Amino acid sequence: SLQRQKVWLKSVRNRLKLAAIWKTLVVKMQGHYQYYGVSGNFDGIRSYYQETERQAYKWLNRRSQKRTRNWDSFRNYLERYPLPRPKLAYAFYNTW
Repeated sequence: SLQRQKVWLKSVRNRLKLAAIWKTLVVKMQGHYQYYGVSGNFDGIRSYYQETERQAYKWLNRRSQKRTRNWDSFRNYLERYPLPRPKLAYAFYNTW
């Protein structure tokens, strides 16, 4: 999933506007959480979130020849336009 996402981000970084990229990325992440968000896999979807955040930072900074964002400004952008946080979609095991 991460490799396909990396290839996708690399291919659309200059072809689409940032708003379109971000909207599609959010939908892709929500779909990933729905499919893989089962009991016992929270660490997996959390690492997916963290790596997606790193990939987005990397490829969005390569949209031009000069660096456009540092991590602080990218965090500010994430506050305004957040990526969906990982959450379990299906809890198969009850812990009561």
